[in-house]
Amino acid sequence: MRSSLGRDDWSAFGRLTAYVVVRSMAYIGLVAFTPLLFVDVLHAGPSLANVALSAFLIAGAFGTIVGGRLADRVGRRAMLIGSVGVSAPLLWLLALAAGAHVALPLALVLLCVLGFTLVASQTAFVVLGQEYLPNRLGIASGVTLGLAISLGGAFSPVLGSIADHFGLIAVLDAIVVLLLLALVAGLALPRTVRVAKPLSATAEIPVAPALRT
Repeated sequence: MRSSLGRDDWSAFGRLTAYVVVRSMAYIGLVAFTPLLFVDVLHAGPSLANVALSAFLIAGAFGTIVGGRLADRVGRRAMLIGSVGVSAPLLWLLALAAGAHVALPLALVLLCVLGFTLVASQTAFVVLGQEYLPNRLGIASGVTLGLAISLGGAFSPVLGSIADHFGLIAVLDAIVVLLLLALVAGLALPRTVRVAKPLSATAEIPVAPALRT
């Protein structure tokens, strides 16, 4: 029998799902188009473009570790908002830099910082989803780690169409818009998560010291 850990907040979980879907659209779009950006716009060789993508992914791995620890201090909602709130202007700067054909090292640094900040929210939104649905942990994990990310990947053909018609810089601009939409979804999340413990559980707390005497 499943014990109640509090009321499932489907409304907040829906807003979180919107955040994860749009953020995943941005992330997977960057993974798909970063090598093309370095080759076609910044005129780097294919090997350097692959290095840039690897650096982006590695920076994201570090961002996951640091972001999880930081979320414990500042709060998971703040982590989600800060992640996309910082990533959007960073990507806008990268788009400007790529359009101006800046030196490759500068573009690579911007890309690494972007990867770090964008992926830093991943552990936070998984845990937050479980807090919103304390009685549906499987659904919460499945949606935040599986369904929402898959839906994000399904948006890649749209970004590909933008690239075909308007160029790769326009793709970066479109991803900036996605990050801003994720920011709006993050700001719509409730500031606190209320977890109501069952009355029977709370009643046992003062009894424990007496049992030890």
